Amino acid sequence: MTIPAQSHPLDPLDRLSRVDRRRWRRLDRQAQAVLDAQQLRRLQALAACRARVETVSFVVDGSPWVRVVELGVGRWRLVGRVPARAGAMLEAALGAGPVSLTAAGRYGPYWTLGFGRPMLLLVNRLTVLPADGGVSSAARGPGLALVG
Repeated sequence: MTIPAQSHPLDPLDRLSRVDRRRWRRLDRQAQAVLDAQQLRRLQALAACRARVETVSFVVDGSPWVRVVELGVGRWRLVGRVPARAGAMLEAALGAGPVSLTAAGRYGPYWTLGFGRPMLLLVNRLTVLPADGGVSSAARGPGLALVG
């Protein structure tokens, strides 16, 4: 007997009709495509100006084969899943001398990052964040002052 998998009991999509769920998922895919296009343009701009990789750090050491790595490139943090060996090679290359980002692109669901030395990194689930903690100074609104 097969029991159908149920989503989390508090999942808001459960309360929607089938048509609304389909529309919601379509909008989610469109939003993800827009975000991916923005990140690709930002990465290609960094590669065009040969932005220097300043830091490489491993965020999560959960698996011996795949690790979450964070790269500090200019004013940006690039966080994504990479093969552990490739991350270690990039860390060693940065230790040997300056490394710059020279190419950025997509290969199916993966991101490709090329570096000054002949090295190409295949990254899964890449996120591009401002280095100042997640909110860029351009996106911040005016500061609020407490009165009273």
